Amino acid sequence: MLLLLRHEIRSLVRDRRTLFFALILPLLIYPAIFMLSKTSQQRQEKRRTETTYTYAIVGGEADQVREWIHLARESSQCDQADHDSSRNDEVQQPERGSHDAWRFEETATADPRTALERDELDFYVEAIPASANEAEEPSQDPEASSPLLRLVFRGNEEASRDGARTMRSALNDAREQVRERLLRERGLELVLANVYPIEAVDVASSGQAAGSLFGRFLTALVVFLVLGGGAAISADALAGEKERGTLETILTSAAGREEIVAAKFLAILGVALFITCINVVNLMVYVSFGVISMPAGFADSLPPLALGVLVLVLVPLAALLAGVLLLLSGVAKTYKEAQLYLLPAQLFSVVPALAAVLPEIQLRSAIVVVPLANVSVAVREVMVGRYDWPMLIVTVVVTTLAAVYVVRLAARTLLSERLITASERDASEIIGGPALLPRRFPLWLAGTWGLFLIVGLNLPQTLDVRWQVLINLVGIFIGSTALMVWRYRLPIGRIVSPNRPRPLVWIAVLVGAPAGLIVVETVFELVGVVLPVPREWLEKFSGLLLPEGVPLWQLAIMMTVLPGIAEELFFRGVLIYALRGRMGPISLCLLSGVVFGLFHTALWRVIPTGTLGVLLAGVTLLTGSIFPAALWHALNNSLGLGLAVAGIDLQTLGWEARWAAFLLLAFALMVIWKQRTLYPGLRRARQKQSGGGTPRRSAWSP
Repeated sequence: MLLLLRHEIRSLVRDRRTLFFALILPLLIYPAIFMLSKTSQQRQEKRRTETTYTYAIVGGEADQVREWIHLARESSQCDQADHDSSRNDEVQQPERGSHDAWRFEETATADPRTALERDELDFYVEAIPASANEAEEPSQDPEASSPLLRLVFRGNEEASRDGARTMRSALNDAREQVRERLLRERGLELVLANVYPIEAVDVASSGQAAGSLFGRFLTALVVFLVLGGGAAISADALAGEKERGTLETILTSAAGREEIVAAKFLAILGVALFITCINVVNLMVYVSFGVISMPAGFADSLPPLALGVLVLVLVPLAALLAGVLLLLSGVAKTYKEAQLYLLPAQLFSVVPALAAVLPEIQLRSAIVVVPLANVSVAVREVMVGRYDWPMLIVTVVVTTLAAVYVVRLAARTLLSERLITASERDASEIIGGPALLPRRFPLWLAGTWGLFLIVGLNLPQTLDVRWQVLINLVGIFIGSTALMVWRYRLPIGRIVSPNRPRPLVWIAVLVGAPAGLIVVETVFELVGVVLPVPREWLEKFSGLLLPEGVPLWQLAIMMTVLPGIAEELFFRGVLIYALRGRMGPISLCLLSGVVFGLFHTALWRVIPTGTLGVLLAGVTLLTGSIFPAALWHALNNSLGLGLAVAGIDLQTLGWEARWAAFLLLAFALMVIWKQRTLYPGLRRARQKQSGGGTPRRSAWSP
């Protein structure tokens, strides 16, 4: 094993790409991030202090607005002149606004909206008289009507946004002065700022605030660097050996397969540990020793104890990621294929590594048993100075056990001759068409997910929900399915329904869909104990589910019929057809559920939606058709839509109803199992040899 390890290390040293990702990039990335952040802050501050904002005033009350702005200008100049002298006063008036220098210039224009769009103005003030304001928003009390000041700006332009925000603060200060003057004219001496003054006190130190911000993303950054740095050596560790035909030579040597896997794992682990240690050392050198200038209070968040705990938590994470890289190399048959697997691995690893972004998640919860996510939350809590030692120990143990399990899976890849030789790869490359799809599908899946995220992030919030549904379901899911069918000449009939479901299956679907909806809702509530969902998120989601101005029949088509067709074609159609011969039925169901959940992006929806995806995949495999799953999916969505329209909340159900739904779902699945017509081409379950050498057939065996 030592001889093999020395060979792997020599190969590593000769690989410039690995040296770049493992040594040079980690050394440069932290100072680059911090220096860019500091430069950006300095530029923003300089722009705020030097920029003169141009604006215009239009409307019937323009002269009144100019008077208010004149008051705000005088107040700003007085505050600036008296700032130093008033600092040491025993009794200070509350500060009105932060206007150290008046940097506004009024410009006359006939068409302010056009000038704003042409970037001739930063913003403009529309002074609407009381009569016009009453016409726009009728009031029950005629005396309550008043002029309206409307600030019009462009939120996508930083200068326009900052100028409008500063002008609004100035106008609020002027309004307070006008109110106080009117009160004095009526004989009431009162300073409005002294009426129930509000004072906010932040008890968190500057180090804790800085650590909380950086700790949310540190784990994801480490995951990205480790996977990127170890990709070159891991891709060559097993997949490259297979492609060159040298792995068979190594297997025929005196070294056992366990020793081969151990040597290659230790080489990848060495790279992963080196990258992890470089990250921690960078933090210590750049932050603690003050090598580069850091944001205020950042050094306080990294005492020696915090750095030591970070090493304790991140080392098992490095081992887990090294095992993942080795597993991908063992599954792949070529160096290029192993590199293709890296993108999905990075995407699926970074998502749980960003769990610390959600502020409600605490380490002292069920998240502690979720690999990657537990490390992310633990790092954030360490960075803010919170050391929950029992949970930190559990995090280390869970991550270590996960690493051991993944390495054992990688070792098993050398027990399969099909994964060692390149004959299957050669055949699929020569035949092409459907035979090539299983090898290319992970890349299609990652590309579709990336496109889905990019489109979702860039769709305007004001875009009609009907267009959003059409773009996502028809444009992305059906479009991606159609491209795969065309590219690989797939038989659409075998994808949609290679078998004909039996009649009782349809009755079971009609019974199981309502029960499944309640079970999925129960899963959502249980997940909410670990991942609490803010109320405003749920209200926003309900608003998206029932948008105003959309007829109910259109909602029914968009929320029930289209998902039942588009999503089932992609997640239970092409996915199962592509991977049916590479994965067992249970693994295929779980994978379909995980992918289905991740495509719904919101973290709090992943597990409940994934549960539904597992059910739909199981129905597809048992019936050999996506039609029962499509009906189940449509019924699930239509029932949810109907309950939302009726204002019925399933969370009010008692546990008796939930247990009844669970039993009803189990009964429906049992009926489908009894009436099963298995999906053709499923990989047989692992066969165990009995005493006479006869393989035992699985109930899933076709």
